[in-house]
Amino acid sequence: MKKFVLPIFFLIFAISIGNILLQKNAFAQANTWPDYRGDMIGVPMGSSGAITSGILYCEPPISDTLPMICYLQGADAWPEATGANRVGGNIVECGGIGTRQVTIDNFAACAGAVVTVTIDSTVNTLTEGAQWNRGASNNAAAVSLASAIASLTGISDAYTLGIGSVAYILPEITTCSLDLAETVAACTTLTEGTDGSIYVGTPVILPFVNATTNLGSASNRFGYIWAGFGVISGSAVYGSSATGLTNIELNGFITNPGANPLVLGVAAASSHALGTDDVLVGGILEVNGIAYFDSSLTIAGNINSSTNTIIGDVSYGSGIGPRITAQTPDTSMLLTGSLSNGWVLIEYADRGFDYQHTLQTNPTLFIHSANQSTTEWLGLTHNQTNGVITTGVGNLDVAAAAGGMRIARIISAAPAEPVACGTTTEGMMSYVNDTNDGAKAQVCICISIPDDATWDWVQIHDMTTACTFF
Repeated sequence: MKKFVLPIFFLIFAISIGNILLQKNAFAQANTWPDYRGDMIGVPMGSSGAITSGILYCEPPISDTLPMICYLQGADAWPEATGANRVGGNIVECGGIGTRQVTIDNFAACAGAVVTVTIDSTVNTLTEGAQWNRGASNNAAAVSLASAIASLTGISDAYTLGIGSVAYILPEITTCSLDLAETVAACTTLTEGTDGSIYVGTPVILPFVNATTNLGSASNRFGYIWAGFGVISGSAVYGSSATGLTNIELNGFITNPGANPLVLGVAAASSHALGTDDVLVGGILEVNGIAYFDSSLTIAGNINSSTNTIIGDVSYGSGIGPRITAQTPDTSMLLTGSLSNGWVLIEYADRGFDYQHTLQTNPTLFIHSANQSTTEWLGLTHNQTNGVITTGVGNLDVAAAAGGMRIARIISAAPAEPVACGTTTEGMMSYVNDTNDGAKAQVCICISIPDDATWDWVQIHDMTTACTFF
């Protein structure tokens, strides 16, 4: 039997990582260990056969002791480093890339066709006749295209099987995103499997992220991050348009463990003494859905609404419409709603008092005195026939600046009765003047004479004499 002996440097390396173990079955599936690919060294965990996952973990204690702390750390800079070499190494995490295939459907349709391969935000344009050639068969086109793809940075290999027409793409282990696009659908069919995700357990604490470190970078994007029950914290954890940080789902909290609020967006300073449990948005906040505020809302600037926006209780139709386009021209509107069909104008301090206005038939404005009274009000409405001014108590006083009141006027060569005098118009007054000077001007009033059975327009200075104009 042939013995297998580990070189001494492997033995030393194994001892040095003593408490970092690979799951036994997964480790047994590894092809080689360590694995060298280009300028990288890695520890592969195989997934052939019935093995579905590999685990890199710290061994638990075997007695009643505190579990060890495990570190996954980028390489430190060399102490004597100069210039750009003074930075520490990054840690890059990304889900596995799903299947990527390009099938040649009809090589004859591929003249000038472009296949775009985007690798970690780097766009690579492969044009038939330049970077690859369609040849005289689907297989020839697939072989040529596979060779062009294999030459790209971030691609480990691209190949075909026998005389097949499919180019299979294998990304480098350092590639985190790989997208395909085509310009001639009759030439190619693109197959893109679902990319893997990064699932993070509980809790996740990121206290040492600095302003130059992203969750994701131009060459590394998180397509999806799932955080379980726990806390994500950090002083400057952020993504940008270059990172592709597209979806963060938290089943827990985002907090800042320091004394300052959590800042989202650009750097900003609070002017309202926000603390560690608060959130400060530096820049513009856009909400595409419903926003709920369970307490007061303080606004230092203007409130600008889009057209046909209702500010109020839209469930009952009451509120303010700053700009309603159904009107000509667009108009601001007060909306009464179905609960009371009215607006009540009172002092702010009296808003908790019940003024007991019943549901109105027509939209009505009630203007109250400074007292908390259910009767001291002026009402304005239209009863679908006439405009109506009412009071809850007291008379209706008209105090014009010039000391008088002007009533409706009828001035014409042949004055006509403004409305038929009857029970619904009793008490109406009108000033009438014949411009042909056939009779002197008169002030007329509609009253009943003499027994509430007959109504007529009479002269207000002599209510026994009919108004001569009507």
